[in-house]
Amino acid sequence: MLTQEQFDEFVNLVGLCAEDIETMGSIGAPGFGFGCAPAISFTLHADLYAGAYVTSCPKEGDEFWPTEDAWKKVRRQVIEHYQ
Repeated sequence: MLTQEQFDEFVNLVGLCAEDIETMGSIGAPGFGFGCAPAISFTLHADLYAGAYVTSCPKEGDEFWPTEDAWKKVRRQVIEHYQ
């Protein structure tokens, strides 16, 4: 689990960008229990190929999470910010 600041540092250091593609999700993300959680694909296409699946996890006490509509809003905001 990374904080927002740690995630920004990671993305900038590695040079990853969010992709607007559907994924099959990630397995075992904190706050989602056992099984799949929604994920956003981040990739780097250069001399080296790198990628990461990222799941934005709910904060403790967040009442709107994890509905499908809330996830779509978060996904759209993350992709717009990190493209």
